[in-house]
Amino acid sequence: MTTTKAKNKPAPQISGYTTEEQVYATRYKQGGRTVFGLALTPDQIVNLIQRPDPDAHNPGNRKIRPKHAADFAEYYLDNESWVAPALILRAPSIFSFDADIDVAEGSAQFGILSYPKRAQSEIHILDGQHRILGFHLALQEITNRLEKARDFRARAIRTEQGDMNSAVVREAEKAIRDAEKLRDRFYSERISVEIQVTDSLTEYRQMFYDIAENALGITAAVKARFDNRKVANRALAPVLEHPLLVGRVDIDQDRIGRNSPFLLSAKHVTDIIRSAQVGVDGRIGKIMEKTLNDIDVANTATKFLDLAVEAFPPYQALLAGQVMPEQLRSTGMFGSPAALRMLASVFHDLKATHGFDNDMVLEYFKTLAPHLSDRAHADSIWIQHMPEDAFTVDAYGPDVRRQNIAGAVKALDDWAVLGPKGAPFVWEAPKPAPTPPPTEADLLLTSDIAKDPELATLLEKRDELEAEMAKAGKVKK
Repeated sequence: MTTTKAKNKPAPQISGYTTEEQVYATRYKQGGRTVFGLALTPDQIVNLIQRPDPDAHNPGNRKIRPKHAADFAEYYLDNESWVAPALILRAPSIFSFDADIDVAEGSAQFGILSYPKRAQSEIHILDGQHRILGFHLALQEITNRLEKARDFRARAIRTEQGDMNSAVVREAEKAIRDAEKLRDRFYSERISVEIQVTDSLTEYRQMFYDIAENALGITAAVKARFDNRKVANRALAPVLEHPLLVGRVDIDQDRIGRNSPFLLSAKHVTDIIRSAQVGVDGRIGKIMEKTLNDIDVANTATKFLDLAVEAFPPYQALLAGQVMPEQLRSTGMFGSPAALRMLASVFHDLKATHGFDNDMVLEYFKTLAPHLSDRAHADSIWIQHMPEDAFTVDAYGPDVRRQNIAGAVKALDDWAVLGPKGAPFVWEAPKPAPTPPPTEADLLLTSDIAKDPELATLLEKRDELEAEMAKAGKVKK
């Protein structure tokens, strides 16, 4: 790389009376277009780009989801170690550029970028509209916090009769310092910004498509592995060392196909961890995230898995290599991630709410085992005694919607508390699946046998012969 020093210039003197905005920037080429690279503070961004309107139609971008922007604002405010990718803007050729340094024979230059203030409205968002709206929302929240904190301090001083050392006044002072710290960060830290120079509607639509098409995105399974702000995610690594899960968890994909060699995805495991800790309806909020110890959370989930292995013979067979996960999915409910999440929630509820110990939960799980070893056929307890939407007839697991799993968990909790007297069907042997109605082929064969009784005799002899050959090992029936 060759570097050429063009000339030394003092920093630009920017005044409110100037008709131009000036910022330091890099100029380079990308896709044949001129691109300017900047590093701006969130404050500069909200002053450069007007607040995106979720209700306005934008021909060059997708519809804004307000919650997504609000979530980014909350993330930015709550995390001093925040990180965000570059924002990409677009604009026609309204810029002038005074290069200070040429790099690599003119392929990139560093210098001062200028544009008329009156043309600022021609700078639009190409990618990053939710982050930009999030910065607008964050500034609004910082302002609100400062106003409330100062008002709180004023009222506290009056209430405490001017005692500046009172606990209430000190609390108000701390709230002001916290808000001012956020404001300082808003005006000092920076994010990368690209401005792509183009005035073609067709071109920037294509650019937006290309950006979206080439973005891989991130699955919930990958989030579970890398987002360490969630205690369930921090507990994931030790839980994955459980013998039932070693080598049987897909750490990249969220969904497990029918023929997948994996039992669960990493997302499923974090769902189970969370359910074992707080139940199906529980939520690990901000305060709990700070107070829960990830080792304790992992130990709770591991204990649930220990009980599941001890109570359910199919998991013992899986550990022994006698069956594969895909076989579990086609023979009963032990291959269903939703069923494991349901049982983890029952484990939590019985211990946290109903006074069960681990041995009592184990005995209840053993009682459920025969019922979990088949699909939810029409005569099963899952259809006969569960809430209507908890299971679909002939499904190999509960419905995955949270409210329906919650209904199934509530029923299982009640059965455990009621015991053999209140819910005897749980302690009884499972009813066999009903005989399916005859198919058209069955009806046709019955009709043929009625017309020719000798056909029935021939079919019986064929079945006997095949059975003998299968017994001799010559044919696998």
